[in-house]
Amino acid sequence: MIGNHLPRRCGIATYTTDVSQAMALRYPDIKVDIWALNDPGKHYAYPDRISGLINQDELASYARAARGITASGADMIWIQHEFGIFGGRAGDYILSLIGRMKVPVAVALHTVLAEPDPD
Repeated sequence: MIGNHLPRRCGIATYTTDVSQAMALRYPDIKVDIWALNDPGKHYAYPDRISGLINQDELASYARAARGITASGADMIWIQHEFGIFGGRAGDYILSLIGRMKVPVAVALHTVLAEPDPD
């Protein structure tokens, strides 16, 4: 899973935390890796179960995460999408990570804009 995670305070962080914990309880034989997004200038005391961090506004961080996810042997990636949590124009840094993946990518769109701009 890629998304915000507690102790970062936002709805996506709560969602990612709750879903990953529920999955671990319900399916203990499935390993759920979590890649948490850090917003600029912030550092959080993440729990040990976080597999890695992506610095929101650092493009190279997305490439590092892609290498880490690939090395982990992940079978799929589940992105928790919300406007404003990924870096770049309209959050396009996440596309650099997706473009490096050889496994299926699922995206939960937590907000869909009624009138999005071209970006």
